[in-house]
Amino acid sequence: MFDAVLECQVLPEDLEMIPPGPFLVTVLGSVDASRLNGHHLVRVMKAYARLEAHFAAEKMSVMAELAYCPPGGPQAEVVRDPVEVEFASTEIGTALHLTRNAADSQLGFALQLRERLPPVWELLHAGVIDVRRARTIVDGTDHLTEETARHVVDRIVDAAPKLTTGQIAARIRRLCVETDPGEAQTRYETAVEDRRVVIESTSDGTANLYAINLPADRAAAIKHRLHSCALDFKTAGETRTMDQLRTDVFLDLLESNHVSGGPNRAMVDITVDLATLTGLTENPGELAGFGPVIADIARQVTAEQEKAEWRWAVTDPDTTQVIHTGTTTRRPTTALKRLV
Repeated sequence: MFDAVLECQVLPEDLEMIPPGPFLVTVLGSVDASRLNGHHLVRVMKAYARLEAHFAAEKMSVMAELAYCPPGGPQAEVVRDPVEVEFASTEIGTALHLTRNAADSQLGFALQLRERLPPVWELLHAGVIDVRRARTIVDGTDHLTEETARHVVDRIVDAAPKLTTGQIAARIRRLCVETDPGEAQTRYETAVEDRRVVIESTSDGTANLYAINLPADRAAAIKHRLHSCALDFKTAGETRTMDQLRTDVFLDLLESNHVSGGPNRAMVDITVDLATLTGLTENPGELAGFGPVIADIARQVTAEQEKAEWRWAVTDPDTTQVIHTGTTTRRPTTALKRLV
């Protein structure tokens, strides 16, 4: 028995070029997905994603207008207050069946897009980024002044359409440190002061244990230690997965049970430019498995890894292309250190 082969529906050749809006809605409304092959299904899916982003931006724009519109009946005059009206989020929550917190979050996001970061709203309205990426940019720059936030956004808007949310978040963290190192240092120190451990129950009867606002270098070292210890247990007869092994090592360490791997602190893999390492600049470093870290942490981590192998690379200052690499083969004597 053979499956019937349907005649493939012909799509507009310029489908990807049609801007999101009423015309694209009309075009997609005539599409029969059952008559498309995999290639054209992907084209249609991407067109719907552009539309989804476009109309999300339109909805955010309406929310931003509502923030300054006094409540009234059907015959009320069209007026706008100079400041945000008090119960705008309440109206939004009632209309969209949202909780108060969700309505506040939606309205705040809308105002950030329309008033604080218009280029991000424009990307969303054009359908080239989705709501998740827009929110990643907004949340990642929320702690900055408006001027600094716009400067950071200007440096990422061209690349954002081709990046994932994770890639955008990492770039923004680095740009925030590069743009205002002092603010990044202060924010880091404030966050570390708020470090804490939180436990919560789950619907399965288990528990989740979170350590929040840890120093990035120590968190990375702990992750490496857990993985190294777990590898020691991963023998031929071991049936536990690596995730299970890392978790069991974590529990044993906290309960003071014996685990293999030794007491030494795990090495940390970090990338930092020489100027920052010597204190001439405050550029962020890159902590493997974590992402950008402030210059102070980068210098602290490298200082603690004095006996580790150091790998270095020389890059072209214009193209950033690597032109030479190597590893350290000797350590300077105390006298040489003093001289340097």
